[in-house]
Amino acid sequence: MKAVVINGPNDLRLQDSPAPVIAPDEVLIRPRASTICHSDYELIGGRYIIPFSYPITPGHEWSGEVVEVGKNVTRFKPGDRVVGESVIGCNSCVICQSGNFTNCPNADHFGFTINGADAEYTKARPEWLHKLPDGVSFKQGALVEPFSVSYGAICAMGGVDAGETMVVFGGGPIGLFAVAAGSAMGARVILVEPMASRQEVGRRLGASEVIDPREEQVAERVQALTDGFGADLIIEASGAEAALTATLDVARNNGRIACVGIRIGQSISVEMGKIQIKGLNLKGIVGSPYVWERTLTFLNRSGLDITPVVTHDFPLSRAEEAFALASQRDKCIKVMLMND
Repeated sequence: MKAVVINGPNDLRLQDSPAPVIAPDEVLIRPRASTICHSDYELIGGRYIIPFSYPITPGHEWSGEVVEVGKNVTRFKPGDRVVGESVIGCNSCVICQSGNFTNCPNADHFGFTINGADAEYTKARPEWLHKLPDGVSFKQGALVEPFSVSYGAICAMGGVDAGETMVVFGGGPIGLFAVAAGSAMGARVILVEPMASRQEVGRRLGASEVIDPREEQVAERVQALTDGFGADLIIEASGAEAALTATLDVARNNGRIACVGIRIGQSISVEMGKIQIKGLNLKGIVGSPYVWERTLTFLNRSGLDITPVVTHDFPLSRAEEAFALASQRDKCIKVMLMND
């Protein structure tokens, strides 16, 4: 089969690879759509948040169709439309047993430590998989993983409603999905993003206000929009130093901050006393444990269309071109591979 393979640092190719062979407790899948994530470039660059080894096929944001099931698999059958979780805990360590397998020190990450879905075929275990509702397309399905991160981060911080204001830092896919989810929940959502193209998509997905941090003082603008109190919930989805430090000023007293943007191997200086004096609840978020079924139900029932984040799509045969484009943040938001 054809598969995207990262053979070493900065060595990504579309090449011939052996088709996966499933065990009795595994499922063979033909991915139909997958999207390229910023985290893929950490992998390409030779770094990631957990240890990994080359060669590896990326692709942790995907949807597909079941082709074959092992003899011990009963929950799925050929023809089922599925999506799959990307963080797989060991289920036996003290962290997994405490109820959050995404922080498992022994976890595998689909598309990072296990071959992913940027290929003509991939395989998975049934406990990672979820059936796509009829009202959710393959294209929408390939966005479920990143959307579930944003949706899950909001849920992990208590959710939002029409009585609250939420500020999202960063108009990348995770930030834009947070805008969409928060708006669909009823909150007033303020997006902080400098790029005009991403600002426009943010407005389409429900942002009531957009702040360009190059043109305005973010904290002052948020204070003005909230009668001097600040925002109830902050989703920091950029990983940028200025945004991370600004969260403490933008949040109201007793506000909540979810740090979702990944910042690997870098340090920042913050005024820690603000966390205490304002009584802030700050949490780091990785992945989206225990919210996938809820996420799929939310998308299906709300009718929310999150596909405006997809600015380009390519057939799998042009994967190298797609990865080259997706690395240029000023030219795209989300790049999708289609395996038709």
